[in-house]
Amino acid sequence: MAKYATDLPELRQHIARHLDLVTLKACSLVCRAWHLDFHSVLWERFSYKVPRSCTESLEKRAAWLDITSKKAHLFRHIYHGEYRRAIDPGVRDILLDRCHGLITIEVFVAGIRVWDPVRYWEETLRPLIEQNKATTTTPPRLKHLGIHGTCYDGTFGDILSHLAIHSLESLLVNDIIDDQLSIQAPPTLRDTLSRLTELDIKGLRSNHVSAFLVLLGATPPHQLRKVRLGAMDTECAAMLIQQQYQSLESLVVNFLWDHIGALADILATCSKLKHLDFEPFVDIRTLVDSQRPWVCTELEVFEGYFGLSPYENDDARRSRHKDEEDEKVNVSDPVTLDQVESLFMQRLGQLTKLRRLVQDYDSLGYLFDNDMGSDTMAWTLSSGLTHLANLVNLQWLEFVDRNLPTGIGIPELLFMKQHWHSVQGLACYKLDVAEVEEWLAAEWPQLKVKMRRTIE
Repeated sequence: MAKYATDLPELRQHIARHLDLVTLKACSLVCRAWHLDFHSVLWERFSYKVPRSCTESLEKRAAWLDITSKKAHLFRHIYHGEYRRAIDPGVRDILLDRCHGLITIEVFVAGIRVWDPVRYWEETLRPLIEQNKATTTTPPRLKHLGIHGTCYDGTFGDILSHLAIHSLESLLVNDIIDDQLSIQAPPTLRDTLSRLTELDIKGLRSNHVSAFLVLLGATPPHQLRKVRLGAMDTECAAMLIQQQYQSLESLVVNFLWDHIGALADILATCSKLKHLDFEPFVDIRTLVDSQRPWVCTELEVFEGYFGLSPYENDDARRSRHKDEEDEKVNVSDPVTLDQVESLFMQRLGQLTKLRRLVQDYDSLGYLFDNDMGSDTMAWTLSSGLTHLANLVNLQWLEFVDRNLPTGIGIPELLFMKQHWHSVQGLACYKLDVAEVEEWLAAEWPQLKVKMRRTIE
């Protein structure tokens, strides 16, 4: 971005024109342009018109604040080390006085090599919290809170207690670590996040759970509708799902430690789930061996890293996962690959509202790249594809087929055309001989076929 001039009239005009109508999405777009060349623009607009380039004292700059900006319905706190050194307590208090109108606040912490994040929390957020405790007679109206960077659990509890009670609707927290000197969150925090419906939390391990427990205690059961979990301990994820499974409509899981059995639990408990994206690789044998039925019959989007593990038996799989002696799902005696896939297809065939079904091909890359063998799924009529005949709402299918030498054939495509009248496209590795392409061109030209990379 260095090629752009510091003075950006078009961006200035756009922000000025839409200041009263700015949305969270628009702010996110502007925030992505955050760079040295953009500092003057962003700092002027998002710090209530405190001109960064002005030669006057900070106190005089604060005096220029436009009274109408007090009514600004969106505030995005973009923090940078340069401003931390520049803002004195007097100006900070004036800025924080505007917090009664906050709806959105996002705090960006660049890293400990720039400045001490502990001092940042103590010098910036705690004064805001204390001011609200002293002057606010009604709860603040903060609806969206995003904390990017290192957040200590003591401050995390204070933020929830004094800035977001009864108002917060969405929360994003990236990296929470234990603060041994922090005091426990006040008991009054329990069930106070009565409007929280969206949660995005990353970077939480088994030894960093105190802040997470504070969050669970503050959120009433079965209230969250949209959850995204990343780099998280399975036990913490299980506690959250157990508390919220009746209300979850969208769940994205990017990474879990010791995740064996986690997907089976989700499919067997979350009855309102419409969108499920589960990234960790799952052997479908752990799904079909579970005796619990899938209750997520409302599921419309199912994307997963699922397939057949290259390990031939239970003992071999357990030898790789040494810490999984307490697996919730028992793996039965080996059966043929086609039998396993057929049982899995029977389960999938019950999800009649599916619009998008994706077996992520990148998820199996580690199996092939490490020369560990490749027992992916066949996706053929003989292996159970016929069980998916009831997926009449399916619009997109993406899969990794085990039958790599030949690929998908005309019988499978004919089955799809006869039963999936809404399907618009599919993605696979290869088509079976040239006749398939000719058949598609003649019989199903409107189908969009996307070819994946070839596995060597």
